Amino acid sequence: MSHKATNWAIQQRGLDPAAKLVLWHLSDRHNSDTGRCDPSQDRLAYDAELSRSSINRKLRCLEEAGLIKRVQRLDPKTKKVRSTSYLLAMDNDFSAPHSDTRNDPANQAKPVSQSDTRPVCQKQAEPCVKSCESRVSNWDTNLVREPLREPVCGAEPPISPQIAFEEFWRIYPRPRDAEASEKAFLDAIAAGISAEEIVESAKEYADENVGNGRQYIAYSDNWLKDQRWSEPRREAKRADPSAEDCFEGAVRLHAKRILEGRKPFGCEDKHIHKMLELGLVSAEQIRSVGVSL
Repeated sequence: MSHKATNWAIQQRGLDPAAKLVLWHLSDRHNSDTGRCDPSQDRLAYDAELSRSSINRKLRCLEEAGLIKRVQRLDPKTKKVRSTSYLLAMDNDFSAPHSDTRNDPANQAKPVSQSDTRPVCQKQAEPCVKSCESRVSNWDTNLVREPLREPVCGAEPPISPQIAFEEFWRIYPRPRDAEASEKAFLDAIAAGISAEEIVESAKEYADENVGNGRQYIAYSDNWLKDQRWSEPRREAKRADPSAEDCFEGAVRLHAKRILEGRKPFGCEDKHIHKMLELGLVSAEQIRSVGVSL
């Protein structure tokens, strides 16, 4: 979340309420560190409780008002259309050519001109929701008009892994290589890890590193590949154990990583001595993962 961007959105006047709501949610997805703003249309529709066709109409109104610019993006490998990237009028590079920092410059991102207001997700220049050629129905995600199928107090519908990854990418303090990060994120979910657990752990990791130099923060792809959401700090924070219990838990986690053939993070001499004392690993196994004795 960018407080600067949301405050800017609130200050805009002369918009109809739905358009202002969409602008606010766009600003809420703005990353103040990277300047990125690229929520999917499903995400915007879910947040604003509007249909995707309504989202497209409001985005066009915002663009005609000079408040945003839409940037169509292609995957450089598959040439498939990816989620639209947005520039806000408050951005420093609003008037400059936009490039997608999550992918290679070959991504061929280009701003959508005023004369070409065709929504990315629909085929016609002036899409009609009654047309069989339109891929977006006027009722597809409008939660207000659709009849309720569950009690109001029931559980919220699960968020898709792709939307969960967008949330992870937005809050992680040092993002890098979106393609590799997303693959590691989805692989973890396929292995049975809860997306909410990963996102919550990333939030805790970001909070823990407030004020730390970026050189001390792991890149997002490495953090995910090394499964650092399972580090003992999360259990220690929840259960509030003693320092001795924390130390023993860290020793056993380091030993587990060594037995799996992975180098443990933050392994100190005192941990090594305790592992050897308890017979959890051997000196040869410790050396085999690159830890010196």
